[in-house]
Amino acid sequence: MRVSLPCGVIDQPAWFPSPSFCRACSSLSNKRLSAMTSSIPKPWAALYKTRRWERRSRLNLKMHKYLCQECLKNGKVEPATLSHHLNEWKPSSSELDFWYGPLTAVCRDCHFKIHGFNQSKEEFVRDIDESGWPCDPLHPVYNSTTAKRERQDG
Repeated sequence: MRVSLPCGVIDQPAWFPSPSFCRACSSLSNKRLSAMTSSIPKPWAALYKTRRWERRSRLNLKMHKYLCQECLKNGKVEPATLSHHLNEWKPSSSELDFWYGPLTAVCRDCHFKIHGFNQSKEEFVRDIDESGWPCDPLHPVYNSTTAKRERQDG
């Protein structure tokens, strides 16, 4: 007997320990994951896998009534699926910032926009100004609060 996979394909034997994705969806899933990850090590990365974070994230989503706060600002109503730290990680950040820093609830698309994932190359102009910063305010570098602060200071 075969069982249905999460992607809807009936492929795994019933005795298989846990349902996984078909080969096509698995490779797509891996591509999405690699697009979302960076080669820069992040000290907080391991903390996202803890039960404590799961509880905090669920509570945050509940506090925001499971609605994406970014979409609400734009007049749309979308369900929130992720908790996002409002304060970006910096080298001076501590574990206390991770656990007690402010959170917001966002949908997956807004989270990708905040971090600049899956940004099409055609969506922004690559020209730079005399200060060395990109001219186009839609450039992904401006998704970083650090870059915004440096641009204002410089």
